[in-house]
Parts: sequence; C-alpha cells; structure tokens
Amino acid sequence: MNSMTTLELQENPQAYLTSLFSNCNLVKLQLLDGTTRELAYPKLGRDLLAGTLEDGQAFGVFRRSILRSVEFDYQPELSSDRLEYTRRAIGELLSAKQFPVLARIAYLETQASKQRVQLLGVSKGFLITNFLGNPAVPISALGSIELEL
Repeated sequence: MNSMTTLELQENPQAYLTSLFSNCNLVKLQLLDGTTRELAYPKLGRDLLAGTLEDGQAFGVFRRSILRSVEFDYQPELSSDRLEYTRRAIGELLSAKQFPVLARIAYLETQASKQRVQLLGVSKGFLITNFLGNPAVPISALGSIELEL
C-alpha cells in the first residue's frame, strides 16, 4: 500500500489516488462471503476485477458486486505489468481465452455452491458447458469464474 501520511493524503488526495492505481500490480480482494483472493496482473473493468490468481494456476474474474473491499498493492517481485483498465464486459474478456477449459463458477446466489465445469466457449452472454444439467450458464447469474491455465 502507498506510504503517504494522513496529512499528505489530506493535502493532495488526487496525487494519492493517481499513485494508488498507477503503481498497482496486485489486487487483494475480500469477498462478501469472507474469503480473500489475490490477483496479479489485474484488469479493472466497469463491473469486474480480473487477473491471475494467487496460485498462478487460474485466471479469475470477480464481479464487483460480490466484493466487500479491495486493496490495490505493488509487489516488486512481480513483473512490471501494472493495473490495466478494460472496457470489455465479462463475456468479451472470457472469449479471448482458449477453449475448452476447466473452470470453477460461483453464482451470485450466496446459498449456491461452486461448480466445476468444462467450458466449451462463450456466446451471446452464456458460458457453454459440456454439463448436461446446465449446458448454457448466463454470465449475468455468476459472481466469479476461475479458468484453469
């Protein structure tokens, strides 16, 4: 986290905000369910935060509506890739990935458990799976998606 003092923050809040985002290469998320996740090489969109998950084995996309708080951080041991802004919607971001891919999806409904599925592709606002009980999942119903790398 940026090391500005409270006085510096009060005197120049815009400089603090600019520094907060421009120096960020790691985002720490606290989800509404109490869990925490970290995203390296983060992408920030209108309704999402995405990036490589802490284990380096998956690409995660988290809808902002399931986040309790976000910490924008800088880790010198990570590459110099910084926070990237995107205008892409979740479906557009996912469609740039290679399919088929194993994924873990979590619905916006808090009582629903995560599902592990094989995604065949993304089309017209749906994740297309090989799961007969749920062949087309509306992206709008999901809180998070983790694609295995």
